[in-house]
Amino acid sequence: MNIDDIHVEIDDELNLQDQWILSRLSEVIVEADQNYDKYEFGEVSRTLYNFIWEEFANWYLEFAKIALNDKKHQKTTQAILIKVLRTILKLMHPFIPFVTEKLFLEISNEESIVISNWPVAENIDLNAIAAFKEIQDVITKVRNLRAENQVAPSKPLAIHLIVENNDDLALLASQEVYLNKFLNTSKLTIETKLSATDETILIVGTKITIHVIKSDLIDPKKELETLLKQKATLQAEIKRSESLLHNEKFILKAPQAKIDIEKEKYQNYLKQYELLEEKLKIYV
Repeated sequence: MNIDDIHVEIDDELNLQDQWILSRLSEVIVEADQNYDKYEFGEVSRTLYNFIWEEFANWYLEFAKIALNDKKHQKTTQAILIKVLRTILKLMHPFIPFVTEKLFLEISNEESIVISNWPVAENIDLNAIAAFKEIQDVITKVRNLRAENQVAPSKPLAIHLIVENNDDLALLASQEVYLNKFLNTSKLTIETKLSATDETILIVGTKITIHVIKSDLIDPKKELETLLKQKATLQAEIKRSESLLHNEKFILKAPQAKIDIEKEKYQNYLKQYELLEEKLKIYV
């Protein structure tokens, strides 16, 4: 991150991720202070580690990369990045004083971090924290869906996000640039009622329901090939299990526990086969 003016100030209205990171920073200050007062240094380090990596690095920095390319939000984003970094260094100073001193002087004109004021918690916007959590959930769930279906992150998807009220509609609209980027969409539709006519895969959220166009995720030809392979495997297992359960020597000599296990396997195979047949009906 190259910032020429380390005294850059917030000059624009805060967007959702700004409100979220500053609110979470204040919560972290409160939690760190409480644990420092109790000499619970392990808890302080855990709190700082989780915030720095899981929230600041994994989430805010990724959103900031986009905001820094927008002249309207550029200075405010820079100001918040510096503010959060300075605060993190101060909170970490008791653990790594020489490192934090060196880094602090790179982003501050103060003489030393030692004589700098200790961070003070500011406004904590619980609504912003909850709203950003919804955005995180959407991004995480779509990423998980990609992984489950072995779909490359580089492949665009057509996604419909469904909400119940205008407030949530406005929330998603304000995040559309970021959602398009992190979801990698070929088309993103935000609405109160599903307009898609193609078959979709449904992901239910707390306030936001996600519909991903199925054909974008699953190649019908490949799916059919996979289902037919699974069918052949199941048929072989069912035949093997039936042969074993109809074998008098096996029934007479095998321990009852082993017979019960085989019977359970057989019933499971039949259930799986039935489900597979239902899936295959759409290709008939």
